[in-house]
Amino acid sequence: MNINKDYSNIGSSLMGYRNYANAFHQTNHFLYMEINQHLISDLRDAHESLDNCNTFESIKHQSNTLKAQLLTPWALDNSPVIDSISFTIASTKTEAIELSKIIQSGNFSPNNFHYSKKNTDGNKRPYKFSLKIKSKSNKGAFLFIDIIKNSSDKDARHIRISFNPAKTGELFISQFFGALNRTRIIKSLREKIDDANITRLDVALDLVFFQIPFLVCETRQTVAEQDMPEQVPLARKYLESIYYGPIERTHTIIYDKALKYIIRGHKTLTIDGKTYVNITRIERVFKPQKGGSNIKLIEIHRFPCFLDGHKFYDPIFLRYLEEEQIAFIREFGYPQAECKYPELRTLREPYYMPINKTWFTEKQTEALLLLRNRMLSACR
Repeated sequence: MNINKDYSNIGSSLMGYRNYANAFHQTNHFLYMEINQHLISDLRDAHESLDNCNTFESIKHQSNTLKAQLLTPWALDNSPVIDSISFTIASTKTEAIELSKIIQSGNFSPNNFHYSKKNTDGNKRPYKFSLKIKSKSNKGAFLFIDIIKNSSDKDARHIRISFNPAKTGELFISQFFGALNRTRIIKSLREKIDDANITRLDVALDLVFFQIPFLVCETRQTVAEQDMPEQVPLARKYLESIYYGPIERTHTIIYDKALKYIIRGHKTLTIDGKTYVNITRIERVFKPQKGGSNIKLIEIHRFPCFLDGHKFYDPIFLRYLEEEQIAFIREFGYPQAECKYPELRTLREPYYMPINKTWFTEKQTEALLLLRNRMLSACR
């Protein structure tokens, strides 16, 4: 996923990154659509001005890069990524025990999977242990099956399934749910999957060539936490992540995705094999039951757009700031800057930036329905 120094292969490199970051919903977008040359120029200049964002020109490139991805998201194929899902199935205690036995015996589709077991910490969680089902052919593909403890609750859901569709890919999903269906342990599996209660859903968006400190975003939730990276490769010295809202409930995380790849030893976008490309991820973590609602898998399309409740502002207004203020934003992020410099709130208001919410909503719904259909089609 290396972009040539002259950016001549930027389309194929971006397509490679999109498919690497989202194994579930692969794209061939850039085979049929070229990137506008003016946008390529902005991307190049945004990257080359990483350590000099105090000038009008460098801020303008950040502004143009952001607008291209939120107003015309198809320009750089900015589709939402389904990054995690957890749901509980209305299985009986007997079904849960039998399923755990067959998995631990090694007879659960042994040609495709192997497993490991992890006991949970006493009463801290309602589940007795987790079974990690791993693909034999794809190192990054795995899911967890949590088995509940003994419960006197007749309505207890004894099995919880959790996985990251963007990592597992379609083949793993089809293989797992097909194998689960062939055991015949959970009766009426298709109906019970549709009846499953979704306890968590993560939907994400990757903004390429854009620096996290310059994402000026306002949500209905306040900033709960900010992190600085413990190790910053390649001399990057600025904010790593911002959390909006308490993590126990539905919340938003904005973080440096490229830095996360680098620290974990994963691949990421680079320029000429030397410097990595900024990738700012906006991730909405839905926890519907924590908010008093219950969404079943058959209703997965009911989830609101992951950008609902978020207001974005064109960072071009930052050109009016002093160098000291820009330096503060780079290190501590814009939310902290507004606390230190209250006048920024008035300054940014005229620069409200609309986003293409219709497009993002349609793409999110399309991906969620595809995920449901892949699970159900494997259970025929």
